[in-house]
Amino acid sequence: MKAVECFAEQDASNIWGGTMNGLFLSNRNTFQCKTFEEITNNKIKLPHNSVSSLIYSDSCLFICTRASEVYKVNIFDFSLQVLFPDTAGKLKGKSNSIFSALKTNDNKIYFGFDLSLQVYSTETERLKAIVDQDSLILNMKRIDRLTGDNKGNIFLSSGISTMHRYNSVSNTISRMKSYDANINTLSMVTLMHEMPNGDYIMSDYKGLHEMDENFNFLKNYSVKAGLCDNKINNSHVDAIGRVWLATYNGLSVFNPDNKRFANFYMQDGLADNEFRDGKSLQASDGTLFFPLSGGFTFFNPKTINNIIKPSSVFLLE
Repeated sequence: MKAVECFAEQDASNIWGGTMNGLFLSNRNTFQCKTFEEITNNKIKLPHNSVSSLIYSDSCLFICTRASEVYKVNIFDFSLQVLFPDTAGKLKGKSNSIFSALKTNDNKIYFGFDLSLQVYSTETERLKAIVDQDSLILNMKRIDRLTGDNKGNIFLSSGISTMHRYNSVSNTISRMKSYDANINTLSMVTLMHEMPNGDYIMSDYKGLHEMDENFNFLKNYSVKAGLCDNKINNSHVDAIGRVWLATYNGLSVFNPDNKRFANFYMQDGLADNEFRDGKSLQASDGTLFFPLSGGFTFFNPKTINNIIKPSSVFLLE
């Protein structure tokens, strides 16, 4: 299997995965994988084999490739609709490569393009560019990652334009402050997550960062604090508030109550110590799917109830 770039959950048993060489559907019960071509009987030809993002919603798979269009495929009758980006106004004639996608808690679907954030309209079945009240959102370049919270915020990560926060309620966008006054931009894999208490955590290539509800930085954590590697590619918060961090050198879990890390490596059961910077998935039952260079790994944090860490020895109960 080629390097995995992204995932989407179809149902409790089936997970879609996008790679640099097409799509596959993995059954979590049988561990069998089928290619997109096998499932659709070669009825649909994607514009590009390299898949950057996936969203599954209402029996349809939204497929983002290195081309500018979004392919909306009904996975039951294999009907296809090509969604072209909104290029009106200031976007006319501009590049519109797509890099990221997000389905929010209110079931809206957003797409991060090279020069715009666009939302899918279920009424018109088209993409619409979002323009905030000051048009500042149109100044962003290459929206690499999208994350959201329960307060109407969408966090736009860009290695070129740094991290921005778009509030869909007030229709305003603001530039996120850096945790270091000497660092002007954040990395393209910067991710934001809302914690159970309303505060936030941010992960990027410089470690893990705690923030309050107003996005003020409280504390930064690196390898000196116990993190297995500073370069965090993906992060998720589980049902009990622990933060799981996939890095270039192992998997860390952070307990916000005691501010301690526990680290896992191949000797602990990981398929590989090096996690890719593709987009991971937190399934509806809490299972985490992380991309690897030669496939993917997944586990449910619920099965790891207590983590006891005497020195460097890990015991799971």
